[in-house]
Amino acid sequence: MLTASTFAIHVTYTCPLTCAHCCFGSSPSVKDRLDPAYVLNCIDELPDNIQMVAFTGGEPFLQAKDLPAFIARAKARGFSTRVVTSAYFGNKLDYARKRIGEVHAAGLDELSISWDDYHEEFVAFGAIRNVATAAVERGIATAINTVQSASTAWPRERILTELGELGTRLSVVCESQLNRTGRAEDKLRDEPLKQHGYLGPCPYVMTGPTLSAKGKLLACCGVIPDTRRLAISEQCDPGRLKDDFQQGFRNSLFQWLFLRGPYALITEISKQDGTSPPPADSIGGNCEACKIALTDDRYNRVLDRFLSGRAESLQHELLLLDSLGMLTPAALSDLWRDQSHTRHYP
Repeated sequence: MLTASTFAIHVTYTCPLTCAHCCFGSSPSVKDRLDPAYVLNCIDELPDNIQMVAFTGGEPFLQAKDLPAFIARAKARGFSTRVVTSAYFGNKLDYARKRIGEVHAAGLDELSISWDDYHEEFVAFGAIRNVATAAVERGIATAINTVQSASTAWPRERILTELGELGTRLSVVCESQLNRTGRAEDKLRDEPLKQHGYLGPCPYVMTGPTLSAKGKLLACCGVIPDTRRLAISEQCDPGRLKDDFQQGFRNSLFQWLFLRGPYALITEISKQDGTSPPPADSIGGNCEACKIALTDDRYNRVLDRFLSGRAESLQHELLLLDSLGMLTPAALSDLWRDQSHTRHYP
């Protein structure tokens, strides 16, 4: 059956940057921050089946003293570890090596650098190169994650070309479609979308729950952290983490999102009501679709009634797919690939 394999901790929503596409609305003035002792307590109470703990934000490297302690505690539990950063501290290679050395000494396994057209306003490409160099030198698996629109100046190919030989030593340079959530909902409302995005089963719901910087336990990666329906608990109690995970697995909404995805929820409710859903090509991706499905009153007001009639069939589908060895994000994506409510990168 469904199990959580990763757990993300948003240690803070404070960030030295104010990127236009930030889903959390992070900035220097945002003060949401988890108490370090609370973070350590949560790590101690995670179920043993968790494979990776990821520390993100905001900017986790702002927690200079606490971040290595978080990593070390997760490693002591036997989890692999990842940190997501903007690499804002990378203007000088020696300093980048110092900061990366601190987290490497604590046991960091993976570094994920977020950088794209929107980050470039605040962080020069040279800083990305320096931080990536420092991480690769230490044997840390290093990725660059870049958010793309139709007008992006920094596609994956250009990033790799600019990195030269260093690019061949990265784990991946990953492109994802712009989702107009958070600050982007206002700042990038008219940004043209790439022709191909992904609208389909969500691979993160309950497989990758998140502790938000506001103390909420969220069912997914937390890109829309204040969406009430995505909260397993409005205030995460470390002692209840295992029970809360099990409660989440029984939630019909989370089951639907994992099996079908949010755009399918929109289209099925629209079909039932005799209305037209927003066109797939007008929605950046799953997170944007999820925000529409769970906050737009056209869908939110009938959601409980819609799901209540499908709870039993969702349970049966989960059991069937599990018995067939198909209860995985990859298998579900292939299963629904040819349906009209999915769009995939070519």
